[in-house]
Amino acid sequence: MEGPGRVQLRRPASGYYHPVPLNGRESISTLHNIAQRRTAELNLNSALNAALEIQRSTSIDSLVEQTTRQLVKYINTPITVKVSLNKLSIRTATELVNTEKQFVEQIGEIANTRLGQIIREKQLEEASCTDPLTGMYNRRFFFEHLKTKFAESNRDAKKCLSVLMIDLDHFKNINDTYGHQAGDLALKEVAETIKRNLRASDVLARYGGEEIVILLPDTEKHGAAIAAEKIRRAIESARIIHEGKTIPVTASIGIGQHNITMESETNLLAEADQNVYRAKENGRNRVEIS
Repeated sequence: MEGPGRVQLRRPASGYYHPVPLNGRESISTLHNIAQRRTAELNLNSALNAALEIQRSTSIDSLVEQTTRQLVKYINTPITVKVSLNKLSIRTATELVNTEKQFVEQIGEIANTRLGQIIREKQLEEASCTDPLTGMYNRRFFFEHLKTKFAESNRDAKKCLSVLMIDLDHFKNINDTYGHQAGDLALKEVAETIKRNLRASDVLARYGGEEIVILLPDTEKHGAAIAAEKIRRAIESARIIHEGKTIPVTASIGIGQHNITMESETNLLAEADQNVYRAKENGRNRVEIS
């Protein structure tokens, strides 16, 4: 409420109203107190830490974008100062506005510092669980998730679980014919091709050499077969060019489907591996399922 000897600070987005007594230094001191309460309301550190709870597939660029969007939305909603000029000097009003500006700048500095820490933490986390060549998850990360999802499927029969094992056909010939740099390029291009054909919940990992595995949560046999064929066609259609030469790449894909008789997640992988072998025996560049 406005009145003689009062300044009303209003934050339009939140609807918080802060009456401030109008007597010079006391006004500034009160505004600082408000700033401290607002810092508590923002709970900046918790908000930034919460950004790390996003799924692991989120890139650093996306992390920065999401976190920055939250901060900008907060910071760009300024406190407005409404005064009666006959009761408040221009100087005092200017001091109040400048104090608010300083507070926002301080919030920005805190945000930049913490965001930098988050980015470094995210980079270290990604380095520990990804394959440096292809950007896919590594074998250790894959097994951690496979074990968790396998246990969930054992507890709840409604939770389907499938695994795709992918082996690039005649990959040794690619290295021998075009060179190892071409082989590395082919692996990276295949990884990107597969990523474009997966859901956010799927886990793509380099199993070893030219072998790739994909964890498909909540996917029954028919759905896994459709996904595998889609990926096979995408790999076959990919244009991989090295030093002006097109490198043809195809893949044999085997499917493993969880069932209650399996003792552990290794049985699921063994089934997928057996089906990869069958795909190669039956001519390669195909999908096999038990």
